[in-house]
Amino acid sequence: MPTRNVSLTKELDQFIASKVEAGLYANASEVMRTALRVFERDERSTRRGWRHCEPPSTKDLPAESPNRGIFSNSQEIRTSG
Repeated sequence: MPTRNVSLTKELDQFIASKVEAGLYANASEVMRTALRVFERDERSTRRGWRHCEPPSTKDLPAESPNRGIFSNSQEIRTSG
């Protein structure tokens, strides 16, 4: 099985350790694999959902908002700068 080295914040490291210590997972690798599977599933469902809905409206955002103008009504992505 391939391996990766990743840098984690102290909080994420503690979160992983707490799951192992609670006996929910045998080791940190199991926690990370589960987290990545959930992330992958979420990414797939988000992409699938965007194909079937209108992009979020930014018309009610303040004019100075960095997110204003990113989406147009035709679902075409425009640059904001």
